[in-house]
Amino acid sequence: MSSSSSTPRSFLQSFLLFWRRHWVLAIIVVTGSSFLLQQNLADFRVSVISTPAPAFDGTALPIEKAPKWTELSSEEWDQSYDQIPVSKMQILPTYNPNELKISNDQLGWSDPADLAIRNAKITFSVPYMGNYKLDGQEYRGSHLAIDIKIPMNTPIYAIANGVVTKASTQTTGFGNHIVVRHDNVPSFEGSGTETYYSSYNHLSQVLVEEGDVVLRGQLIGKSGETGTATTPHLHFQIDNSSAPWPFTFQEASDAGLDFTSAINTGFHQQQALDTTINPMLFVQKHLGAVSTSSTPSNPTPSDSQPEETAPTELPPSPEVEIETQSEEPLAEEVETDISTHGAVAFAFESSDVFTKGESQKIRVRAVNADGDVVKTYKPAGDVQIQLLSGNADVPDLISRVGFSSGEAQFTVTPTSDAPLKLFVTDGTISGESDPMNGAMFHDVSANSAYFESVSFLKEHGVIGGYPDGSFKPNNVVSRVEALKFILNGINSDLLSATDLPFSDTSAREWYSGFVATAYDRSIVEGYPDSTFRPANTVNKVEFLKMLLLAMDVDLDATVTRDVYADVPHDAWFAPYVKFAKDKNLIAHDGGLFHPESGMTRAEVADLIYRLIVLKVSGAEQYSSGIQVSETDITRFFN
Repeated sequence: MSSSSSTPRSFLQSFLLFWRRHWVLAIIVVTGSSFLLQQNLADFRVSVISTPAPAFDGTALPIEKAPKWTELSSEEWDQSYDQIPVSKMQILPTYNPNELKISNDQLGWSDPADLAIRNAKITFSVPYMGNYKLDGQEYRGSHLAIDIKIPMNTPIYAIANGVVTKASTQTTGFGNHIVVRHDNVPSFEGSGTETYYSSYNHLSQVLVEEGDVVLRGQLIGKSGETGTATTPHLHFQIDNSSAPWPFTFQEASDAGLDFTSAINTGFHQQQALDTTINPMLFVQKHLGAVSTSSTPSNPTPSDSQPEETAPTELPPSPEVEIETQSEEPLAEEVETDISTHGAVAFAFESSDVFTKGESQKIRVRAVNADGDVVKTYKPAGDVQIQLLSGNADVPDLISRVGFSSGEAQFTVTPTSDAPLKLFVTDGTISGESDPMNGAMFHDVSANSAYFESVSFLKEHGVIGGYPDGSFKPNNVVSRVEALKFILNGINSDLLSATDLPFSDTSAREWYSGFVATAYDRSIVEGYPDSTFRPANTVNKVEFLKMLLLAMDVDLDATVTRDVYADVPHDAWFAPYVKFAKDKNLIAHDGGLFHPESGMTRAEVADLIYRLIVLKVSGAEQYSSGIQVSETDITRFFN
C-alpha cells in the first residue's frame, strides 16, 4: 500500500471511529449544555460586584489548541488535553459560518482545505443560533451559544479584560462555570461601546473567584463535562446586559414542543438574538490588539495563520495503518470514499398510527432530491436515532451493516399514547419522520370510519378498552354498557347505590352507580314489570333517547311526517330519530332506520362524539369539517 493510496483510509478510519464512539458530541446540547433552563438563567450574572473592569485592549481566543480530529487514533478520542500528541493539535480553527454549513459529502479526504473544514465542523459542533440536526447552519434554531468540542482539561482563557462576576461549581445545568463582565467594549453590531458578559461552562476546574480582575488571555479554568453534559466541551456564550435563555420548559410545552424541537424550530429565536451576540465572531473581530499587560495572551491570528493554511501532516506510514486496522476490524469494511452517492436525506416509512405497548416497525430509506431510494448508499458509520417527541423505547442507532440497498429497519415500542416523532442522521444527511399518532386500540385502524371518534373519546377518558389493548368495535352494547358510555361522555358524577329500583339489578354489580345515576336523572325508567334488563342489547332508539336526555337536548315533540319508512311520525321514538336525522348524528340505510337493531361499540362512540362536537361548536348540523378548540372541549368535560 502506497502512502498516497492510504491517505483517505487513514482519515476515514479516524472519522468513522470518531462518529461511532462520540456521537454525543455532535448533539452535545441535546443531553448537555442545553438542559440548563432550570438554573435561573435570567440571573446568569452576579450584579452585586461593582469592581470596574480594565480598559478593553482586544480579544484572545477562549481556547488555544484543539485536536486535528481527522488524525486521531481510536485511543486518542478519549484522551485528555495533555495526553494528545502535540503534532495532532492545532490552533483553534477559525469559526467560519459559510464553511460550517458545507455538507460533509462535498468534502474530500486528501485536500488540506477540506480536512480543515471537517475539523472545524467537528470542533464547532453546534453553531450560534444552530439546531441539533447537524447541518452546521446558523439561524436554523435558537441555541444562543457555540458548543466547542475539546478534550478534557483543555485550558480555557478569558477572551478580554474583565471582572469575574460568577465562579460557580455545581453538579447540574452549566456545571462548573465562569462569567466575566467586560465594560466599554466595542459594540458588536453598531457604533459605540457596550458591556458584555462572556460565559464558560461545563468546566472541570474553576481557577478564578468572583471579584477577580482578569486580563485577556489569562488562564481561568479547564474544560470538562460537569453539569448536564455527556462529553467534554465548552459552551461559550456572550450576553449583553440582559440575557435569559430565550424560552422556558413551560413556554415550549405550552407551544406543543419538547426542548429539542423548540431549539430545532427556532422557538423564540428573536429573544435570543436580542440578548446575545455571536461569541466567536466577536472574538475573531478584535483579535490581534497589542496587550498593555504583562500577562501572556494566547495566540492571535498572526501566530495561527501559518498552521491554519499549511497542509496537514502526512498520514502515518502504511505499517502503522495496518496495525491500527488490525485493532479495529470494522475499518477494513469501510469504503475509502465516504459518499452519500446522491442521497440528500432520510425518508421514513411506517404506519401513521401505533398502539401503546406494541412494537412498531420503522423503515428508513436514503433518498435523493427526487425522493427516490439511493440503493448504492452506505453510511460511513452507525446512523443515530433520536426521539424528538412522544414516549417510546427507541434504539440508539442503526448499525452500518444494517443498511441494504439504501434501506434499513428498526423497531420502537411506544410507552404512551402521545404522538411520536423521530430523527435520524449519519452526520451528513438526516431525516425527520411525520408524527405518528396513537391508534389507541390495535383493532381500530387509522382508515376506520370510527377512528376519529374512538380516538377522541379515548383521549378524553370517555371510553376504555380491554386488557389485550383492543376496543372490540363490532361488539354490540348492552343497556348498562350504554349508560356507562353516556355518563362518561358527559363526565357525570356517579351516585353511590346501596339499592336499585329494578328487580333484576344489584347494587353489588359494577354498573350500579351508572344505573342509579341514570334513574335519578330520569334518563331511564325501566320496564312496566319493574325490570331494567341490564344485559339486553340496547337498540338504536333506546340509545338515542338515553343520550339526548342525558345531554339535555331540547326536542320538538311534534313530528308531522314519517321520518323514515320504518319510523312513523306517531312512534314514541320519532322525535329522537328526527333530531338525529336533522343533525346528521347517525347513519341510516337508505330510506330505513332499523330502530330495533342493536348498536355496536363503534356506533355508540361515533354518535356520542358527533353530539359532543355539535354542542361544543354550536353548529346546525354535524360535519367532519367542524373545528373545535381544545379549550372548548375541556370546558365541556369540566
